Amino acid sequence: MKRLLLLFFLASSFSCHSQLTQEKLISETLDRLEILESEVFTQQTVLRNFGSESLIVIPVISEEEEGIRIFDAHLVLVHNETGKIISKYLGKRDWYSDGLVLKNIEIDSSNYRLNGSDLGYGIKIKYANGSRPSPYNSTELSLFVREGEQLKPLLKDYRISYLNGETDTHCNGEFETHSKSLEITDIKNNGFYNLKFTDSIQKSVSTDQNCESTVVENSQAVEILQFKDGTYKNVL
Repeated sequence: MKRLLLLFFLASSFSCHSQLTQEKLISETLDRLEILESEVFTQQTVLRNFGSESLIVIPVISEEEEGIRIFDAHLVLVHNETGKIISKYLGKRDWYSDGLVLKNIEIDSSNYRLNGSDLGYGIKIKYANGSRPSPYNSTELSLFVREGEQLKPLLKDYRISYLNGETDTHCNGEFETHSKSLEITDIKNNGFYNLKFTDSIQKSVSTDQNCESTVVENSQAVEILQFKDGTYKNVL
C-alpha cells in the first residue's frame, strides 16, 4: 500500500510540474511573439486550459491618446508542457476603449463543436459606457476554429446581450435589455452547423416612488446564422 501511495504521489508530482504555470506560459508566449509587456493591456490578458493546450488572449495597445485606446487582438493556442505555439490569430485594431470602455475579456468554457468534430473557441468582450442619463452595456461573442497554424474567426463581434436606458439620472427611467441564448442546430451549411440565437427582450421602467424597475413587456425574437463565404451570417 505504501509503495502504491508513493507511486501515486510521484506520478501526481510529475504531472503538476510537467506543465508550465499560467504566468510562465503567458510570459514565454510574449517572448515568442516579440511583444513587450509594456505594450500589453495586462489587466485583460486571460488564459483558459483546454486539456493539454491553453488558449491565451492578449490585448496589445496599438493606439492610445486621451480617453481612447485601440487594441490588436492576439489569440494564441499553446502546448501546456512546452509552451510551443500551436495556432494563433492576429486581429489589427479589433477592440477599443473610448466612449464605450472595454470592461472584460472572457474565454468561454463551452465546447463549440461547430462542424461536429473540431473544438471551437468562444471569446466574449464586455463594454459599458458608465453614463447615468444613457446607460449602456453589451457583450460581444466571437467564435474561432483551428485551421493548421491559424485560428480562424467564424463569427466576429456578435452582440449576445445588451442594455439601453434613458434616465433623469435619479430614479425615473426606461430600460430595454436583450439576452441571447445559443443553440447549435443539426443543420449544416458549407460544413458548419447553423447557429440559432433566441433573443429574450425585456422592457422596464422605474419611477421616483421606489427606484425599483418594473417589467412592462417581455418578448422573444429568433435569429438564424448560416456559414457562408467564410463566416457566419444572419439569414433570419
